[in-house]
Amino acid sequence: MNRDEAEVKAVMHSCKAAGFGSNVLHVKTMEEAENIAGPVIAVGCIPDLPPVTRAEIEAKFVVKRLLSTVSRGGVILEMAYHPKVWTRLAETAEMAGWKVVLGTEAVIWQGIEQHRLWTGRRIEDVPVQLCKDVFAKALGEVSEAMKDVPGSKL
Repeated sequence: MNRDEAEVKAVMHSCKAAGFGSNVLHVKTMEEAENIAGPVIAVGCIPDLPPVTRAEIEAKFVVKRLLSTVSRGGVILEMAYHPKVWTRLAETAEMAGWKVVLGTEAVIWQGIEQHRLWTGRRIEDVPVQLCKDVFAKALGEVSEAMKDVPGSKL
């Protein structure tokens, strides 16, 4: 599901060229969303700004429909954390019974794993809380810098 068909085609082409994704389906409309089994894993990566264009508005409704089709929910990785960490998509998914993993957690753990791989340190030796604190401080600074931008509360 994506509001930009050209992006979907590029992703699908890339997946197929890499040898997987032959069963990927681009869900474009409410009718299509209503006629398929819903996903159990989802990744969101759109900044949390109100939908404006017709495509963005329709995408919002299609996503809500897809999230509601799974009776016991699923897991969504919400990679968007700007202009705010808890997004409308995260809220919608949680209300539909999905477990939400925020992008901030994913970025922190990606950095920790990269540090471990580059340095050879054991995960137990990585200052996880310090990493989380530094990331939170950086997000706070972005939040402060954007405090006067409408709709950009972190």
